[in-house]
Order: sequence, then structure tokens, then C-alpha cells
Amino acid sequence: PESFGRLDFSQIQNAKHKISITEIPYASAVAGYVSSWLKEVERSAGEGLQQNQIAIILADETLLPLIVRYLPESINGSALSVNITMGYPLAMSGFFVQLEKFIEQNIKDGTPLNEQIDLLIEFVDCQGRKKETKNENKEAAYRIILLLKDFQKSLSLISQDDIPHDFAKKILLKLLKGVSMPYESDAINGLQIMGVLESRNLDFRYILFVGASDNNIPNIGNTASFIPNTIRRAFNLTSVEKKVSVFAYYFYRLLQRAETIDFVYNTGSQDSKKNEMSRFLQQIKTELGQEISQHVANIPIKIETPVYYDMSKPAYNIEEALMKKKYLSPSYLNVYLDCSLKFYFDKVLDIKKREEKEDLIALAFGSLFHHAAQIMEENKKNKIRTDYTLCVNKALETEDWDKDQKEQIAGIHKMMVERYLENLDTFDSKDKEREFLLAEFETEKMLRLDTEKELKIGGKIDRIDKKGNTLVICDYKTGGNIGKYKDVGSLFDSSDSQRYSYAFQLMLYAWLLWENPNNETLPAFDNIMIEIIYIHKIKLGREQSIFALSYDQSTHSEFDKYLKELIRQMMQEKTEKDFLEQGNSKACTYCDFTLICPKYNLSGNDTI
Repeated sequence: PESFGRLDFSQIQNAKHKISITEIPYASAVAGYVSSWLKEVERSAGEGLQQNQIAIILADETLLPLIVRYLPESINGSALSVNITMGYPLAMSGFFVQLEKFIEQNIKDGTPLNEQIDLLIEFVDCQGRKKETKNENKEAAYRIILLLKDFQKSLSLISQDDIPHDFAKKILLKLLKGVSMPYESDAINGLQIMGVLESRNLDFRYILFVGASDNNIPNIGNTASFIPNTIRRAFNLTSVEKKVSVFAYYFYRLLQRAETIDFVYNTGSQDSKKNEMSRFLQQIKTELGQEISQHVANIPIKIETPVYYDMSKPAYNIEEALMKKKYLSPSYLNVYLDCSLKFYFDKVLDIKKREEKEDLIALAFGSLFHHAAQIMEENKKNKIRTDYTLCVNKALETEDWDKDQKEQIAGIHKMMVERYLENLDTFDSKDKEREFLLAEFETEKMLRLDTEKELKIGGKIDRIDKKGNTLVICDYKTGGNIGKYKDVGSLFDSSDSQRYSYAFQLMLYAWLLWENPNNETLPAFDNIMIEIIYIHKIKLGREQSIFALSYDQSTHSEFDKYLKELIRQMMQEKTEKDFLEQGNSKACTYCDFTLICPKYNLSGNDTI
């Protein structure tokens, strides 16, 4: 780069380029711009366009996963082939989250650091060898193990006693963040995606240069040094000027034979400083002597508009809808008590939202714990040795798993379930008089109303124990806190934002078992104790982890009265507007139906 004189740029100055500079408001918007840019290249180049004539140069390599995700499936009718010279950052993968959790939980004071890194290597190796592990994660596991072994060699050169474990955690995480996984690519025929330095000695007709802000090009990194600049120059060491000149060389090389080159940079703030156009772009604007078009990308903001829903029409036949169900479960009734309109949309009209990944993870975690807890309790009942890991693995082998849920289970979830099983085992060991009877017990009961109508109510109970002449109904919760119970009537109070819905659920289970001829598998009992076990809080003591309440004949009579009144109310003939008259504002906070709910937007004619 030092040998280039002013005349060496004549080829760039005399070439007929089509150069444009586009600014976008934020980095994530570049994905949409890349897609539209490729369509424009496809349109202008015509049928003769070859995919290997196109290059996307990333000065900001953190945008790679986003850009890859939004690439089109084909160009000019041919399936898209891509050659990616950079790797996918491990730090952006789910595998890294598992490693981060493992390091946080296991790298602790009191154990030699070398032994703890051996434990981490064993964990990574175990994850990489699993049959269900994807190939890219196996590759990542291999690279991580090599990195950790190199780190161990470095540790052997110094005294490990002098290294604080918090510092070791930070070093490990920094090393792991530097790991990348290679993409499967077509090196010859595909569209080329590469960093600035990988573009040397390569020519392309159509170039999109992404991240052309002054922070990225030139990317000189951290310039802090103990060696003064004057000494660097005197001894011909690497200096800021040399770094800039290297990037300048690669930048201007790209301009030599490109027919079309588009520079994109975002104007958002970084480290409280607004991004600016690269100094190289400023230079070609001033000195190149060619027309350069500048644009500001117009990124439309989509605002979801409410659906206009007429609430004055007669409601769908509620009784008919409820009769189609296998039975009314506690969750159905809780939804109705929280908000009758939500119940109408969700349970009667059967309007469903698309489940987000976070929802699937929560459902999968809860299902895994319930399956594993059932296996553990049955093993203990049959005098089989308790092994938490085996219980979790066996739970995953059961056939009644939802495919989408099972895919969300990661190693960290299994470890947490094992820990919760240990908590549950500790809870069991403290009460030797208690006998485990059944888990995942499904029961149902017919509710007869005064109007000669009847409706089936049922549910699946997590666990049933017996202590003396008392039946103990248990429900596991892996999140949340103990609620406030006032009395039976409060469980049916729709206006109470603090209504304890979990207690309602357990009391309904007790109602199902009381005087129910269908429960022949259960032994005789005098009364029922309901318990909500907050598994994640068992080690904090009984007061913070267990909600317990006695259910006797008096409680049963009162609950039965309120329940029948609730079912009568549900089955009355109504207009859809009548469903607006119940519920509390707390239920609206995370409601899935806010876009079609007219609850707070009613006008005189009941439509919005």
C-alpha cells in the first residue's frame, strides 16, 4: 500500500462505475435492503447474470446471520448458491447459552481451575456426541475442546492459585465468543459473502458493501498501546496509519472492475456516538470526479391496526361449543373467570395465536419435569434406585411428546430438571408417613344443574398421595410465587386481580374426587388436602414453597354451589357484547387478543 502513487488510481477514475451510497436508520434494516438490492441487480443485469458475479462485502461481520436469513431462494430462476468465507459466531447460537450457564454454575472457588476446565471439556464432549446434536454443533464442540485444551496449556505456565475464578470466567467467555463455525458453501458458483480482507485479488461485477461507516472501514480496532507512535514509526512497527492504509488498499481495489457498487451504512448510534459515513466514501465523493448517487433508505414501519369486530350479534351457541369438548378443565374455567371475552375468543371460537419460541420452551420445560417426576416417583414406589439423569432421559423417550416442544429442549433444561427432581426428592424424604399413589391421574365428573342440563368437568392431577385417612392432591409449579387465598368465594371473583387461580385449579381437582364413583382406583378417604408445590423454591423452606389447604365436606358444599352458579352463567344465551362485562384489567396485560378486543374502544354503536 505504501508504494501507490496518485497516478495509480487512473484506472479507477477512468472506469465507468455506477456508484451509490445509501444510509439506513438502523443496522437490522440492512436485511430488507439486501433483498431488494438483489432483485434490482437481477432486473438490470438480465438473463446473463451469474451468481458468482455478485459479492456482498461485510465491513460489519455481526450482520452476517441476519443477511443469510433473508437471502432469496433463487436468482434468475436458478436455486441460490452461496459461498460464505466467514464463520457463524458461536456467541449467537443456542449452544453458547448452554456453555454460559454451565460456566456460571460450575466455575467456582474452592476447586482447582484445571479440574473445572476438565469438567467443561467433558460437558462439551458429551453434548457433541449426542445423536440428536446437529452437525454444526458437533463441529463447534470440536473447536471448543481444542480451544479449552490450549487454554489449559497456557494455565500450566502460571500459578493457578493467583487467578480469581470470576476473572477466569470472563476469560473463558471471551475465548468462546471468538469461536466461529464454518458454513457449508459453494466456493465457485455461488453468490459471494465475505469480509473486507477476504476480498483481496478478487473482482466482481456487482458489489454491495455493507456497514460502510467510519467505525468499520477502516476497522483499526483498539489503538491503546504502551509503545508510543514515534517509536513505532522509527522501528517500522504496525501503526494506526499502516492499518488505515491496508484498509484503503482493499477498499479502492474493489472499485477497479466493478460495474455496480453500492455502499450501505447505518446512521444509528454506537457507544452513544452517531455512526458517520466512512472517510473513504467522503474521499471518493470529493476526488473521484464521477457522479455518485446518494439515498436515504425508506424503511416502512408496520403498525398493526385493530380488527373491527361487531359485538352486537348473537353469540355462537355456547352450550353446543362446550359439549364438543372432552370435558371442561380448570384451565378453561380459569380463563373464563379472568376474562369471559378471552374465553369466548380462545375456547369457543377457537382463535389461536402462533406459538412463539419462548412459549414452546416454557411448555417443553414444564412437560419434561412432569414426565420425569412421574417416572421418579413410580421408581421409588417400586424400590428402584433413584437416578435423576436416567429419569430425564426416559421422559424424553416417551412417545406422547409434541415434536415442536421436544426440539426446544436443550442440555441446560435437562440439568435444571435434574436439579428440580433433587428438590422434589428432598421434599419427599422429609415426610416418611406419606405414601405415593398415582401421578398424571385423569378423572372426570358430570355436573348436573337445576335446569336438568349436565356438563362433564375433568382434569389431570399431577400427583396423588395418601397420609393416614387423608388424600393429598399435589400440583407442581416450576415458576411463580405462592398466592393469597382468602376464601372459596374469592376463587370465583372475576373482578379480583389477585384471584389465586392455582388454588381454584386444585380445589376443582378435589371437587372431582369427592363422592365420585368413577374413581375406583383410589382408596377410601375421610378428607382431602390440596398442595401446590413450587419446585424451584423447595430449598427456601416450606413456608415459601408449599401452599396447603384442607378440603372437607363443608368446603365441598360451598365450592359446589359456586361452581354450579358459574356454569349456569356460562351457558346462558348471550350476545357477544355480554362477554365484555366480566374480567379484570390484569388479564389484559399479556392477552393474545388485544388487536380484536373492543373492551376499551366501544363507541355508541358497539363497534370500533
